Amino acid sequence: MKLGLLIVVMYFGNLTLRATVTRLREVGKGVLNINILFINFLSMLSLFAMLVWGFMSFSWWIPLVVFIVTFLIAKAKVTRWREWKHYRQVPITGLITIIGNIVAWWKF
Repeated sequence: MKLGLLIVVMYFGNLTLRATVTRLREVGKGVLNINILFINFLSMLSLFAMLVWGFMSFSWWIPLVVFIVTFLIAKAKVTRWREWKHYRQVPITGLITIIGNIVAWWKF
């Protein structure tokens, strides 16, 4: 349960950050919505808080491997040609990351 939560939150967190970074590189900073930037900021904080939670809950190498693998999957999935589809999902994936982080710290 705990490892599954770590994998899901890391994946959606990396997906959110990768979609936003790719969007920023493509169109520039002036086009982004302030609400999406706020969700992205909280998602980034949640991602790194989840990494800390993973180091506290598991052996040191498990959260590191999960972070690297989910980052590489998100990098392969979100490219310049498909970023528009993933950028529209940033509020949903960001909220999944934030809620998953809250559940991890509160329940476990």
